[in-house]
Amino acid sequence: MKTASEQLADLKAMVDDFLNASHARFNKKFNDEWTIVANADMQTIKSLTQEECFTWAYTLYGYSTFLQDELNMQKIALNWCNDKLNKMVAKNHDQFSSYTKYEQRRPLIIVNDEYAATVDHYREIAESRVQSLEGKIYELKRKADILLEKGKRI
Repeated sequence: MKTASEQLADLKAMVDDFLNASHARFNKKFNDEWTIVANADMQTIKSLTQEECFTWAYTLYGYSTFLQDELNMQKIALNWCNDKLNKMVAKNHDQFSSYTKYEQRRPLIIVNDEYAATVDHYREIAESRVQSLEGKIYELKRKADILLEKGKRI
């Protein structure tokens, strides 16, 4: 039986293959310009011309699309982890008394099973990445919208 790490790597490779075959990804590699634009100081932003505002807005939208692709991958990993843990709870239902609450069963399996603990560890990582990326994507799109509006007023 494959380890949780190997199974998750296989899932990621399968999803990558699918996304590449369907051309569902827009940006396949990180662009250093994105961070320069995203982290520009106020003085730099105030000095932008109309054309630069539009170019920078487009750049930020590209960055948010790249992060959206990453967010989607993390959501797939999170769903995979939750599905695996739920199946472990169902598979081991006979180990629990009928009075054991469902909310207690998952943590008990995680504590007593190394594979479940590894899957839960990956679940925690994916969940934190999802939360982080959701906020970042919103912020980047908002910055891009502001630059578009600034460009219209120049």
